This record gives sequence, C-alpha cells and structure tokens, in this order.
Amino acid sequence: MSIPRFSSLVQSGIEMDIFNDDQPGLYTTALLYPTHGEPLLVEVPARFGVLAMNSAYDLDPTLWIGLGTSPDAASFDMDRCAITVSRWPADDVLPLEFSYTVFCAPQLSGAYSDFGDQHPINEAVNALTARTARCWRRNVLVVRSAQDAGGKSRYSSGVSDISERDFYLVNAIVRGYVRLTAALRFPFIGGQVDP
Repeated sequence: MSIPRFSSLVQSGIEMDIFNDDQPGLYTTALLYPTHGEPLLVEVPARFGVLAMNSAYDLDPTLWIGLGTSPDAASFDMDRCAITVSRWPADDVLPLEFSYTVFCAPQLSGAYSDFGDQHPINEAVNALTARTARCWRRNVLVVRSAQDAGGKSRYSSGVSDISERDFYLVNAIVRGYVRLTAALRFPFIGGQVDP
C-alpha cells in the first residue's frame, strides 16, 4: 500500500478537522514542507488534553506529518521525530532570538526498512538540497518558539506563530539537517542542538 502525496485536498481535510476542534484557540501557525508543492503556513493544534501550549512538544504535528515510518504505524515517538534548534549555525555562540522545532517522520533508506520507498518524496525539502542528497520523504513541519533567546528548555520555551520573515532562516536550518541526515543515512535524530 503506497502512501498518497500531500495535496490541497488533504490540506483542506486537515484544516476542517482543526476548524471543528473542541479546543478553539489552542493552535499555532507553523511552516509545512509538503511532499507536493511549495512550503506553506498551516495551523497546528495542541495535543489532546493539553490546556496550555508551553512548547512545540505540546502540539500535535501528526496531523501534518503522519505517524512512524510505515503505513500501518500506530504511534509517534516525539523525541525521535523532532529536533529543536536554538543556535544557527549550530556552532554559533549566540542563540537565536527564537528557537525552531523541526518535526518529521524518521528517514529510513531501503537498506534499513521495508517501508522506506512507500512514502512520497518531499519535493519542497529536496529542492533545498544538492541533487545527490535528494532522498527526503514525507512532510516536514517547523514550529517557532516564543521569544526566548535560547535561555529556556525546549519543553518550556512557549510557541509563537511563524511568519514569512522566518522562511530564509528556516530553509537554511532544514537544508543543513537534511544534508547531515542524508549523509549519515540514519533516522532523524531528536534532541536539542547546541554546540
């Protein structure tokens, strides 16, 4: 069973689910790199049962990136599928004004998983990389923290709406980590990135 590409029909279905949510107002605007089309701003709701969004980890990114690495996955490992960047470049001594959390499904090559080739290629992410590194699959979602200048834990940094002003920096962050992941050919590794 192959997994369908992201499309405007899929996006409108997700947006209707968010619109009909019983927790109105508990969402933030994030940047989605879909498998088909250009990056776009989308709404990301809080996880079920969350009453206050203290960090990106209180959100439900699975609406936009799905679960796990296979079509029949039933769980989502937040620590394995997210990375919070508070400095860019990663060896910079000064923290960014906002940190950025990147959510994606683990990237497994055919050598490591029978399901790697069933997920659609991500055109938006692969357009950021060199031709030899164009192997990224599935959607990628980027969430911005509240203004914290890197001084808070990734679990208490708050969230704020990402905007078009963030696109250039976020593209650089996504490009850097896609290159690293493609070079290592291992699943996307979670955790806070600091020098």
